[in-house]
Amino acid sequence: VFAFSVRNQTGGKLHIIEVGAPAEGNANFAKKTVDVFFPAEAPNDFPVAMQASKEHGLIYMITKYGYIHLYDIESGTCIYMNRISGDTIFVTAPHEASNGIIG
Repeated sequence: VFAFSVRNQTGGKLHIIEVGAPAEGNANFAKKTVDVFFPAEAPNDFPVAMQASKEHGLIYMITKYGYIHLYDIESGTCIYMNRISGDTIFVTAPHEASNGIIG
């Protein structure tokens, strides 16, 4: 699975697609394209980092203005969004002990 996000003047989108052929016996992964909400108080915000958690089946998306968005990989549903930092976040990495992220 490959995930990426874009933001332009009309809003943001998260794309989740399967790369390559599925393993024998597995169904094709249906491509997902979902809207990404950006708060009115952050009109210039945009995604800067994404990590996927295989164990939890989540995509963690972090924005420049310190917001975290959690998306379910299978459905593309946004299950959580909140501001986690007042500082600019430039990079994240997997946090193996919790199967989460650190930024």
